Amino acid sequence: MDDISVGQASAAVAMANSAIDNARRAAATSRSRRAVAGEGDATMHSLMSSDDPHRPSETPRTPRLNPIPGTAEFVKNDSTYARTSVGVDTKGSSSTTDLDLKHNDNAYHVVATLVTDRLLPKLSSNSSYYTVSGADVEFFSQMLPYSVRRAFVEALRYRLQSSSAESPLGRLSLQCQILGLDREKNVLLDLGQGHGMTYSVYRNMGLQQQAYGLHELQEPSSNQYGTTSTPNGVNFGLSSPLSSCSNQPANLFVDSNPLSTNNNDNYYQDTAESLARQQIMAEINETKFLMRGSVTPEAVSFWKKHLEELSERLVALSKEEQIRRSSNMSFGTGNVNMDENRNGNMYQKVKQHYSVPNIASREEYLEKNRKMREEAGLGDHARQLPSSYTPPEQILNAQADVVGTYRPAASSENKQQEELPVCDVVAPSDLPGGYMFEAQLGSKKFLATVPPGGVTKGQRFVSTMKELEIIEIPVPLGAWRDESCECLNHGVFHPLFLNTVFVPCIALGQIMTRAGLDWYGEPASKLVSGLSCANMTVMLTFWLAMNASALFMFRVRWERGMDLGIEFVAILVAFNLLTWCYLINLTRNVRESIRNKYQIPEERCVGCEDCMCATFCTPCTICHMGRHTADFETYRGTCCSSTGLPRQVELAQVTFYEDQYQNVDSHSSHVV
Repeated sequence: MDDISVGQASAAVAMANSAIDNARRAAATSRSRRAVAGEGDATMHSLMSSDDPHRPSETPRTPRLNPIPGTAEFVKNDSTYARTSVGVDTKGSSSTTDLDLKHNDNAYHVVATLVTDRLLPKLSSNSSYYTVSGADVEFFSQMLPYSVRRAFVEALRYRLQSSSAESPLGRLSLQCQILGLDREKNVLLDLGQGHGMTYSVYRNMGLQQQAYGLHELQEPSSNQYGTTSTPNGVNFGLSSPLSSCSNQPANLFVDSNPLSTNNNDNYYQDTAESLARQQIMAEINETKFLMRGSVTPEAVSFWKKHLEELSERLVALSKEEQIRRSSNMSFGTGNVNMDENRNGNMYQKVKQHYSVPNIASREEYLEKNRKMREEAGLGDHARQLPSSYTPPEQILNAQADVVGTYRPAASSENKQQEELPVCDVVAPSDLPGGYMFEAQLGSKKFLATVPPGGVTKGQRFVSTMKELEIIEIPVPLGAWRDESCECLNHGVFHPLFLNTVFVPCIALGQIMTRAGLDWYGEPASKLVSGLSCANMTVMLTFWLAMNASALFMFRVRWERGMDLGIEFVAILVAFNLLTWCYLINLTRNVRESIRNKYQIPEERCVGCEDCMCATFCTPCTICHMGRHTADFETYRGTCCSSTGLPRQVELAQVTFYEDQYQNVDSHSSHVV
């Protein structure tokens, strides 16, 4: 069992102990009441027996008390539980208090969270089963004895029919139902069979009634719309058994969201995809952390390749989710995929509520939409109202070549978390898979992501409209990203190469700004380093002005036949020499600061490598530092920005392993 699982289990044990203490106090009061009631029943039974001598004798019924964690019976049933299981008492308490998971919400929540956090990450978007590993078997054997697992399965069945699906515990129970934990054959009850067992995934909520028979549930009642629900109001999407004389279908299903024809399946698939996305994002963050701490080029290359694979998986998952959801939703129609003959009353109500107003022409639609925006105080900005409809053929922004394909907003009360809007984007050039660039829809800018496999220029693809936010670029540690002479890796017309050749001071200023350096090449605050590119621009302007003035003066004196004068030539040469020396010294300082920040050792001319490169290979050195402090494989370069990158892209903070371990050790000492 890994350290993360142990940490999560320890936190769960602490929460469970507190919940169990509360349960014991409540159960003690309930036990005393049952004891008084039992004495009354025994007295009544004795009186009845004395009145009727022929009545067969019966043993008074007493409430059945399940063993609780910490009793001798618990330890006997599962010896491994005495080590680290939830709420164990190694001293062997003689208390017989009930750990009632059916009514103790805190204890049920702890156990259910412990199980789902372990099993749900094993589900993929389209898998119909999941496999239990040996670590999972060991984890559940140590944390949950068989008695608790059996009690949890019974409590899950009880809560599936008695809890609201909208409550947190109800949603947690539905997640357990996806894993098939309410079935008689499930992972919690089959741990003795060892690892490698596979279990089916149940994505339809209606299947939960088949797990333990319809006779154990109360018969669902039908409402006026023909939908079925259990007495507590939870709609499981399965109608009540109809009589043989009924001509209605036995499995009439009405979605809570009429815009989808299979909302329950989508809900479970969304849950699995969300968990998979969270898992990939966690792996990406961990990979970035490990890559920043790598000190060898081989390690940096390995983690970089792994990060690229994770990014491709994340983009593929998002693309698959977009295609699936777009196929399940009719854009701009507002019609519900429901048989009108089944229940015309319900269909008419849904159609009136969700259908789009009947607009004869595109001009009437635009006029109506404009009036709605004016009434809402939105002016003439192209913003979509919840009840508005955007025709797919309407191009909202021809310059960005983006076609609006927004989905109609769902009005369901049980709507899941808000999704990113989707639109069609036309590729501005040939781009690789996973490449992100800035696009514009009306006055709104967003980040578009190229799907796996890449696109060609002019190709239209589906992309999410991700809000522009701060994106951190990891910078390799311990070695340069590439060689110093690979200036043409990204082409002759790349912004970094052009700035380095024609205006090297501007390129150097961009590098200083994104690396957090001041006008002298030393580390500085973000406020000071943010002005580095502006300072270099001022210096370039001053240098051009001085040389232009000197040339104009020399031309005037030459036309008038006057001597140029050695003093004027000497001043001009001294000024340019001083400027060049400052640029060389600044390049040396910037290179040294970058090497120190990212722990890059000198390879040649140890002790004077920075000075030699800055003096004799100034353009190559500037271009080399620019490529190292940017990721032009993923993000485009810009000529006129202060960092040479899109405005929302920044360099990731440098964190070394020594600092991380020191923080972890200090935190652990405080916890202990």
